[in-house]
Formats: sequence, structure tokens, C-alpha cells
Amino acid sequence: MSCGVTLLELLITLCITGLILVLTSSVLVSARHSATLQASHDLLQQDLTLSQMLLQEQVSTAGYLGGDPADFQGKDWTREEQSGLLEWLAEHIREFGLKSIALPDGDRIELSRLSRIWKTAQALVYRMEFLQITFGLSRSRNLVWTNRSVLCEVQTTPAKVSCTPEAGTVQPAVEHLEAFEVFFLHGDGQWQANLPSADDMRAIGFYLRFKTPEETGRSCGRFPAGEVRLPAAASVLGIPVHSDPAPCHARRLEGMQVVHLGGQQWY
Repeated sequence: MSCGVTLLELLITLCITGLILVLTSSVLVSARHSATLQASHDLLQQDLTLSQMLLQEQVSTAGYLGGDPADFQGKDWTREEQSGLLEWLAEHIREFGLKSIALPDGDRIELSRLSRIWKTAQALVYRMEFLQITFGLSRSRNLVWTNRSVLCEVQTTPAKVSCTPEAGTVQPAVEHLEAFEVFFLHGDGQWQANLPSADDMRAIGFYLRFKTPEETGRSCGRFPAGEVRLPAAASVLGIPVHSDPAPCHARRLEGMQVVHLGGQQWY
């Protein structure tokens, strides 16, 4: 009799142990899944934050034409020379063949600004360096950042300009980028996909959408979605609608960055 009771107790213990193992395994799988989802969200959030910071820092100086004494190389500049040259530059900048803002294609934007000015051995002849920066979406789904210097020999009287671009340096800045769209705030307060006139430019907006490389989580459907508040309808801003076919297991994160420009544009 006691042997039968012991066997029954053993069976009960095994059943309880098995149930605990099943529950523990289920909790571990759920915890691992939650950790994976959080890691993928953190990855996309990091990509978005870095992109926003980079765009804000670099785009805000588009069209910059000097004014800081640090732009003038050497110590033998007078204030009168600096201010006179900057006035001349603002009047003649379109003769340089450069554009402060350009759209080479739908997934790229090119920005230019003055970097440095040198005197030369000849009076009224200067050497200027402009920095051209391009942001765009690469085929490998990276936010690509390209830097290129344009060196110009400038004679102010009579006006004569000769510019030579140097080879650019391409840097993959941020990974996992699925969409990169650019739109503009016009002087009338309206956001549009088309580039306004240089006098009418107020700000540049960027729509960014990131996607995890692995199929983790689920934030699929129709994009742009409600998680990002656009300043106008997607069709007005030139943002194409993206819809995922079923079944979908990808995780995505959308964001936007608006950059207000500090100087007059020229193009």
C-alpha cells in the first residue's frame, strides 16, 4: 500500500515539475521576445536621433557666406576688408556656379556654404573654399553623407571667378533607413515638395523611416502612419505611400526633422 502511495506521489511530483518547467519556459520565451522587441526599437530610435542631430547641425548653415573672423585665414585682415569682401561675395555669389541648395534626385539633397577665405600675393585676388554636403539614401539603405570641397580663385575688380571641385568623401552615417524625403517651407507659410525661390526659402523638412534588418516585432501597414505628425498631407510633401503585403513581421520607426535656415540662400 505504501509503495502505491509513493508511486502516486512521484507521478504527482513529476506532473507538477513538468508544469513548472512549461510555465518557466513560456515566461523565458516571452521575456526573450520582449527583449528582442525592445532592442530593435532602441536600435531604430538611436538611428532616428542620430539622423536628426546630423541634419540639424549640417543643414542649418546652408547658404552661409561668412561673417565670423575665423573664416578669414591669416592675421592681416582689417574689418573694412572683411566686410567689403563679404558684401562683394553676396552680390556676386551666383557667378560661382554653386547652389546653396540643390536636389540632384528625389532621395538626395546637396547643400553648400562658405568655409574659408585666404588672401593671395595679388591685390584684390582671393582664394575661397566652399563646402558641399550631400545627404541621401543609398541602395544599401544607409543615410549617406558626402563632403566635398570646392576651391575658387576670385578676382574682385574686375569680377572673375574660377572654381574647381575636389573629390568627395562618402560616409555611411546611419543604417536601416527605408525612406528619406525632403520638403520645403515657402514664404507664404505653406509646406511643399518643390524647391521655392531662394528669396522664398524658410525651412527644410525631412521625413525619415527606419526598418529593422531582421523580422522582429510588428509595426507594418500603411506609411506614413499616424506616429509622425507631418506639416501637410503626404501627397503635398511628395512622400510616397508605402504599404506592406501580408504577412508582415518587420518593425519600423518614423520621424521628421525641420531645419530653419540661418542665412539667405543662393541658387
